[in-house]
Amino acid sequence: MVLDKEGLPVGDYSVSSQAKEAYKEWLSTNTEFTASPEVWEHIDSLEINEDQPHIDDFESLYQNNNGWEEFCIKHKMNPIEVWYQFKNAGILPPQCTQVLAFELITDVIRSVLAKDDDGVIPLTERMGEEQLAGRIEQELVERGYNSAQISQIIQLLGTPLDKYLQDKFFKQLSDHLNLFMYLPKTPFIWHLTSGPHHAIELYISIYKWSRDTVFRIKSVYIANRETALNDRLSGIDISTANGQLEAAELKEQLKELKVFAEKIDELLASGYDPKLDDGVGKNIAPLQKAGLLSYEVLNAGQLKNT
Repeated sequence: MVLDKEGLPVGDYSVSSQAKEAYKEWLSTNTEFTASPEVWEHIDSLEINEDQPHIDDFESLYQNNNGWEEFCIKHKMNPIEVWYQFKNAGILPPQCTQVLAFELITDVIRSVLAKDDDGVIPLTERMGEEQLAGRIEQELVERGYNSAQISQIIQLLGTPLDKYLQDKFFKQLSDHLNLFMYLPKTPFIWHLTSGPHHAIELYISIYKWSRDTVFRIKSVYIANRETALNDRLSGIDISTANGQLEAAELKEQLKELKVFAEKIDELLASGYDPKLDDGVGKNIAPLQKAGLLSYEVLNAGQLKNT
């Protein structure tokens, strides 16, 4: 029950006739939330008052702890009336649009990984296949989004798409799916990384994750990346300052890639054989222990118990 500051239920406040009828119509056609007879009786008993204040600050909704309950209490208005005005205002608060953009990108990545043969897609270039950022944009086009809309979606993410995928998405997904703080987080998309030099960055789908996929990371993805880095290194003009800097970075990436490959070898030698039915915690723990994840999904206690 939502209470105003005087302890009165804002759900008992009056509503306009338009708001009441619109809400009853929505409730009668909504299959996800089935209203009880008590709810219908309460709605029917609400006093009608056509002189409702006009809300003009929906942009502040969900900002600075200004959630739905707080918003209704602040305006001293029935949540049904607030819902009605919100629906007709055609406004999405910034935080809501950011969440919607994240959820859309999550669904697009899930779809792209599902379509991929092995459920492994690189973020890094020169890997023998198209990078994830390009595939995301292609999937959005196939869903009917135009270039302006795609640019707006990426803008809502707060950073260029390739940078967002590299630095933010996996953590955001893990935290978003943390429904119960005392249980392990359950991301269904994982981000493997070699480290700060980004020698290799891979997104994987847990639905296609298996021991064979781990072998494939070693035999295909690491091998392709190593060849590409060596080819680039041999073609650099080191007589220039920029060439020397790039060569130095490539050498660091090759070192980092070698360490990543050794970690994959150790993982396989340990008998790692992930099964979907074993759950996220058991399957992801060995990767986190090996330092292969871009974000630590499990806390120390959860990691110890897996």
